[in-house]
Amino acid sequence: MEKNVLHLKIAGVLQIILGVILILVTYFLVGNLTEEDLAIQHLTGADALKLLVINYLSYVFMILIGLYGLVFAKKKSLLAVIFGIILFIPRVLHFINLDGNIYLIIINIICLLFPYYYLHNAYMLYKNK
Repeated sequence: MEKNVLHLKIAGVLQIILGVILILVTYFLVGNLTEEDLAIQHLTGADALKLLVINYLSYVFMILIGLYGLVFAKKKSLLAVIFGIILFIPRVLHFINLDGNIYLIIINIICLLFPYYYLHNAYMLYKNK
């Protein structure tokens, strides 16, 4: 049981780190966008802003879920399992819809490991308590 608590705390820290890294990457990538980049993607300014807000909110949500995992790791929590599912399902759907770019596939496999680790440990902790 203590092993599962430790692993859920590690998964929470990893979620926080991943969320912060993704916020920084998005910030630096958006800073280098030009109008031509938006035109190539067939995005208007309003659509690009909506996507940006959705991305930032999802990254903040990842950080909050990581904090929840840290704070409530010692308690039997179905909510931690639900949060793990919420983290895992969109990543799987995104991974399924990837194009053939090998770098994107590798990056998404790595990013898929973090929610799986969180979900697995939250479930094991919930099941064993």
